[in-house]
Amino acid sequence: MTLAQLHSDAVDYPKSSTPVPLRKIPRLKFRRKPDWNQPETMNDSRSPDYYESQKAIGRLFREIKLPALDIVRRVNKTQRKKMHGEDDDLLVAQFGRMSLVRDDDPIDFAVHASVTQHIDADVDPGDRVRAFALFYRYTAELKTICASYTISYRRDAMLTEEEAVVGTIVARTSQPRHRQDMISKLRDQSDLQVKGVRNELVSEEDGLETKLAKAWALWRVTQEEREFMGARTLGLIALGVIFDTIEEIEQKKKGYN
Repeated sequence: MTLAQLHSDAVDYPKSSTPVPLRKIPRLKFRRKPDWNQPETMNDSRSPDYYESQKAIGRLFREIKLPALDIVRRVNKTQRKKMHGEDDDLLVAQFGRMSLVRDDDPIDFAVHASVTQHIDADVDPGDRVRAFALFYRYTAELKTICASYTISYRRDAMLTEEEAVVGTIVARTSQPRHRQDMISKLRDQSDLQVKGVRNELVSEEDGLETKLAKAWALWRVTQEEREFMGARTLGLIALGVIFDTIEEIEQKKKGYN
């Protein structure tokens, strides 16, 4: 009851201008706190400042496992290694190989089967060049976003591609509110990036077959360079445009029938 009244007085301070006297605030009965009250960056049950709570909240707290932390660390390490040789490999890819549909990939095979019902499977050279230009720009922007919205203070720290597309930050922090702010900014930037790609692929001046051809060219590029950071998420955007355009084409045909 005392704490409730003090809280009410504190909330009324902006109107009453009467602060809560510090001497009236009850002292803690015990110096040690329950383990569920630890900062997430600590997570150490052996600390003398915390004890193992036997209440339901304490038992639930200790049952929580976060395998995503270890997964993100491994992915991040692999991601940094791959980024070192990306520029030279992309240059070779742009002027070199032009792989066909992969029979070992059921998704690629299914997309190819759907697209070829409406347009030719061969990618126009001009569409391929534009797709690579979009690929370069998207991957560069994604790396900037991942480096800008990390909450780690390491010089080489950056988010993974998975964190960027999901719109979350897995790393522990002593400032949860700061992480929420960064997550909000990350989602805003990612949303703008996705809209920018879709606007470039879906022009009002283009016919449906042209839109499909441009999205198909981008999908092929992302499949050829699927090991590069940004290829998988850009592929998802291309898939979205492909599906939407195919649906429009089919509805248009039904209307004519």
